[in-house]
Amino acid sequence: MTMSDTSGDLLDPSRLADIVDGDIELEADFVDLYLRVAAEHLVEMRARLTDGRDWSGAAHALKGASLNLGAVRVGRLAQTAEHAPPSAECLAELSAALEATRGAFAARTSYNHQSK
Repeated sequence: MTMSDTSGDLLDPSRLADIVDGDIELEADFVDLYLRVAAEHLVEMRARLTDGRDWSGAAHALKGASLNLGAVRVGRLAQTAEHAPPSAECLAELSAALEATRGAFAARTSYNHQSK
């Protein structure tokens, strides 16, 4: 089984909606912060892959940040990575999932701005 077999949907929009309570500016701020932090965790994971050190801490942090904001696919992949040895395949799947999530958040934010 590849990691993508466990990935599920990209977003749980209800999670983010619960946090921001309809405030689209706050939503945009949270999404921007999440995307920056998630990218930093991937950079750390890439460095740990390169130098052969354990990446479970960075994967755990990425999992928590992702699931807290409703980035379900990244969160599930990070959870799998947390308990797996560092691998280029895993990192590539996480990177692709984060890019897809970035697009989904952008579409959601654009839709929310048009709806108001």
